[in-house]
Amino acid sequence: MPGGSTEEFRAKVVIDASGVGAVVRSRLPREWWVSEPLLPEDVSNAYREIIQVDYDIEKPEFIKIYLDTNIAPGGYWWLFPKGRNIMNIGLGLWGKLSEEQGLNPRHNYDKYLANSQYTRGRKIIHVGGGIVPTRRPLPSLVANGFLAAGDAAVTVNPVHGGGIGPALLSAELASKTVLEAFEKGDFTERGGYGGIILSI
Repeated sequence: MPGGSTEEFRAKVVIDASGVGAVVRSRLPREWWVSEPLLPEDVSNAYREIIQVDYDIEKPEFIKIYLDTNIAPGGYWWLFPKGRNIMNIGLGLWGKLSEEQGLNPRHNYDKYLANSQYTRGRKIIHVGGGIVPTRRPLPSLVANGFLAAGDAAVTVNPVHGGGIGPALLSAELASKTVLEAFEKGDFTERGGYGGIILSI
């Protein structure tokens, strides 16, 4: 709140859709399944750029994923065309290696990709980076009066960290479950949320 003040809000249901930071879920009691923390081995640290290049990308209808232990240890690097000469190019490094060996995805990008054959004539449109969950979903997405969705619930494909589709599915299931809980007047984990205790 402005000026550092706080205000308390009460609700029958709270949904954490705050992304990988899980700002609500991570503060719940540790004995609740839904509060299971993400460990360094559960994530990848990623960096990517949206760039324009000075050549026509071959087969722009296909995405490309490369497994290379030098460029992206424990992860992969990608080239996702977004048009004839615009691409999303980046890499993800396994979080455990990043922590143990001090690896940095931006450093690896600058070293291996920024001035490579793939980025010839590179004009940067946008840059970004972050933490990507790359593990199984949580054992439960709910607790009494609480649901998590998307990256806050670790609903990603554990093979490649893709999370848009699973996030949309978890949001749809969460909304249907909350409606059902209000119809029943039961906001408990077993009563109102039985339908969403599953892996997505």
